[in-house]
Amino acid sequence: MSLQVCVCGWSKVTSYHGLRIHQGKMGCMQNGVMDPERRSYPRQTPPTGRPIQLSEPDNFIPPPIDHSPQTLTGHIHPAAAVITAAETREPFFQTPEPPPRHQTATNTYRPRRALEFSTGAEQTTPPTTAVHPTEEEEEEQREAEKLRMKAELQCRVHIRKLKMAELELSVKGLKVSLDTEWLEINNVFSEVKNVVKDAQQRALQPLKERKQSVKREGKDLLQRLKRETVKLQKTIAELDGNLDLQISLDEATDWNNTSVDTLEGGLCSPLPMILLSNVNSLSNKMDELRLLITTNRDFALSSFLCFTESWLTKDTPVSDVELTGFQLLRADCDPKRSGKKRGGGICFYINHGWCSDVTEILKSCSPDLETFFIDCRPFYSPHEFTSFILAGVYIHPKANVREAQRQLAEQIQGVKRRREHKTSTVIILGDFNKANLPQELHEYEQFVKCPTRGKKTLDHCYSTINKAYHAVSHAALGLSDHNLIHLIPASRQKPDVLRCQNWSSREAVDELRDSLDNTDWETFRTASNSLEEYTDAVTSYISFCEDRCIPTQTWVSYNNDKPWFTAELKQRYLEKEAAFKSGDMDEFKLIKNLFVEEMKKAKQQYKKKLNQQLAAKPNSPKTLNLQTT
Repeated sequence: MSLQVCVCGWSKVTSYHGLRIHQGKMGCMQNGVMDPERRSYPRQTPPTGRPIQLSEPDNFIPPPIDHSPQTLTGHIHPAAAVITAAETREPFFQTPEPPPRHQTATNTYRPRRALEFSTGAEQTTPPTTAVHPTEEEEEEQREAEKLRMKAELQCRVHIRKLKMAELELSVKGLKVSLDTEWLEINNVFSEVKNVVKDAQQRALQPLKERKQSVKREGKDLLQRLKRETVKLQKTIAELDGNLDLQISLDEATDWNNTSVDTLEGGLCSPLPMILLSNVNSLSNKMDELRLLITTNRDFALSSFLCFTESWLTKDTPVSDVELTGFQLLRADCDPKRSGKKRGGGICFYINHGWCSDVTEILKSCSPDLETFFIDCRPFYSPHEFTSFILAGVYIHPKANVREAQRQLAEQIQGVKRRREHKTSTVIILGDFNKANLPQELHEYEQFVKCPTRGKKTLDHCYSTINKAYHAVSHAALGLSDHNLIHLIPASRQKPDVLRCQNWSSREAVDELRDSLDNTDWETFRTASNSLEEYTDAVTSYISFCEDRCIPTQTWVSYNNDKPWFTAELKQRYLEKEAAFKSGDMDEFKLIKNLFVEEMKKAKQQYKKKLNQQLAAKPNSPKTLNLQTT
């Protein structure tokens, strides 16, 4: 017994006879070629008496045959080195001869069936007898099998160790990438926190200054009042001792009209505080403007400044017209489009404490009209005003007024039709000269009633809010011929307070029923002189009982509340805020998802309701209003 290796790759600890059995079953030839018939199909014995016909493909080229005998290790046997090719010409598909006999019991010659494909005749050999391996061969076979299994297990161990190293390496790489991403996100949020903190400081700075000013002013007034009180008490004591003492009752200070200035600054009022003027060249008035910003409270607390005829060009550096604490946005006049060599131009100064989210919407310049539209979303934004669209306007004195008004109305309506600006509040201001915007847009109201140039009112301010501003005229800047207009917010946020009785409480309804059942109604009849008086008394008493027994719900409604934002949706929103503040993120995510789903349903229901109204009454005024909004 020894390790036998076949040319097909098969190996096993067996005898040469076992190798030949394998080659006979698998169709392996001695020269390394495998029989295609045996490889593709199971072995079959052809019928007796019929010759075997083999067909070769048209493109079949037999491989070269090496007839030199070789050992199992691939070396040429020395005894066969002198055999020539002529002496070894044998049929290609002939069964090889068995090895020479040895004087052992296991190497007896076993005849086999041989096929001679050259003649097609079948040759049969006598059957062979089975040979059983000895105990030494079985022990060697078991030892070889054990070695093979051990080698296979060691190979598996090696594979698993490699896999473990690969996993450790991949985990380390993933951890490094996650740490990098963590640092990037942390840096982004740190920058966002810094930006928010800076914005918060800028927004709170005017309030802190105002708080300190009020505190200082109140302290001064209290000290003065204390001194006056002590002085008056001394005078009273002197009067008690000397009745002839002459005392003047005239007061140097009118204390009845003295109070702490509690006027809300423009930075925290619902509407922005505005300064408007036609400066007639801004560059030569910057020194005076900077002085007013630092010394005049009206200027320092103004939400924004709007100047027309700035006369700024692309050659004017920004540093020459900067104001500390304000953001400059400018629309310089284009000489080619306006047809003027100089003049024109509009600019806004936005107070950093009022707003930092500013977006330019539209710039236009023509011989008749110059406009500059911006969108501002202030820090302090009440529920009624979400954002402000500021439109600076300059109309030349010799312009075509009708054409300028028409162009301005088209631009305003075009901006308002944009989806992101439908709920914004529009404020239009500037030098209109002879133009009048309500001739084109009737819903806009003009707030500047005082003269702005001589006895004429040329500078206007328009908005759709009724009685929104009160205009005060100040001295002009520099040599400008237009006064400086201070627009003070006069409109306060006035939400609608709605009250409704909650009849869903069964206990309250039962209490009302008991109260009405136990009432002596005859008393009302006898105490009344007429049917009208009796009716008024009974209805008033029923209303009194309802107010006393039925609980009342109160809520606030603003004019820009979404109609689909129902009370249930608001309650869900409050629950979401409470879950967020509690820190329970699982509950917060659950309530947030429920809120989003209910909000979508509420919008769909409101949309369905509007479609039904449009289908039922397409020509009603309410429906037409819905179609245009």
